[in-house]
Amino acid sequence: MLTSCLALVRPVGLSDENARDWLLVAAGEVGFIHADLLEEACAAARRACTHHGQIVPAIIKHAAERMDARNRLEAQRQQTEREEQWRKERAALPKPDEWHPTIAELDELRRRATSDLSV
Repeated sequence: MLTSCLALVRPVGLSDENARDWLLVAAGEVGFIHADLLEEACAAARRACTHHGQIVPAIIKHAAERMDARNRLEAQRQQTEREEQWRKERAALPKPDEWHPTIAELDELRRRATSDLSV
């Protein structure tokens, strides 16, 4: 993929040995990029680059933008899964009994709540 990028913009004075060196260094710089993103980024670089010095930065920039988008989508997917799990767990809990206090219970609660208040 990198070779095809370099082939389009290879300077006339760049020897085969220098081209190999460039390819080795360039491969090391973009080696962390997932293969599918690298292929896409190389295609974008072939369309945009006019000099061999532009290739690696263009590939990294394109791949970083796509990776950021992937990371955002993955974070959203994980958040959705957590919310769905929470809903399932909440639905599985038994419904609490409703409390219908008597007048005596309400009076006792009021007495306890106001016992420490000074008037």
